Amino acid sequence: MPAQKNGGLLRRNDQKFLVLLLLFSFVYFLSLSVGSPQYGSPPATPKLQVDLNTAGEAELLLLPGVGATLAKRVLEYRIERGPFQRNEDILHIRGIGPKKAEKILPLLKEIRK
Repeated sequence: MPAQKNGGLLRRNDQKFLVLLLLFSFVYFLSLSVGSPQYGSPPATPKLQVDLNTAGEAELLLLPGVGATLAKRVLEYRIERGPFQRNEDILHIRGIGPKKAEKILPLLKEIRK
């Protein structure tokens, strides 16, 4: 292959393009390996499990859509009516409708009788 005037095999623009292509390839393959587990599956995220009959206000506040007012209503419900018989009884609490209950129910411990 004949050498070009500047003595290289590739023109200056081709050299720049090749360097950029190699750089982007390196970054791409590096990004594939970063963040993925090396061995086995990633560790399981601990699932929140709240017991409606024993949880205090602070624990109830961890539930999605439950603020201070709803947490107090849950506590008042337990005082007035006794322990929850089933988790679905949270629908009896003013301010918790079907949509909010749908988000909360998977995070509650099963009530055992």
